[in-house]
Amino acid sequence: DAISVDVPAQCVGYVQGACRGRLIKMEERFGVMCMFTASHDASGFVQTLLIFGPLQQRLAAKLEVMRCVEKLRPGSYTQGVGEKESSKRGFGVERLLLDEKEIPAAIGKEGRTMKRIGAASGAILQYVGRVAWIAGDGAQRTRCREYLRWVLDSRSSGL
Repeated sequence: DAISVDVPAQCVGYVQGACRGRLIKMEERFGVMCMFTASHDASGFVQTLLIFGPLQQRLAAKLEVMRCVEKLRPGSYTQGVGEKESSKRGFGVERLLLDEKEIPAAIGKEGRTMKRIGAASGAILQYVGRVAWIAGDGAQRTRCREYLRWVLDSRSSGL
């Protein structure tokens, strides 16, 4: 079982890290195995990162890679992306667009708020640019959206 993500050639070094260190940490954190393959797309040379492992862990790793690339090349994965809500009861993926001013509160210091929301809801939560990606079963996604909204509402109301 594999999932892939195209990584622009100029971002591969950042995604891998020194001596492949960032990629190894990601593999250990998510319980996946990753390997790059070379390919070409309309914009030129890209490396395709193949991610092997259980579905949820593969998706979590893919979103982490997307976050890293988006940091270096804004718009790589978010240009033209809109909100998406899934009516699936089983595993699915949703997207929420956040305002720039909401991002710091949604992430929290050192990503703590994002991690707490993900852990409490049981969903995968990752921010790629200003897009919140939420993955899990229907109940997990619903809880994640609710918890995220509560956090953002409490910040805006000064609580």
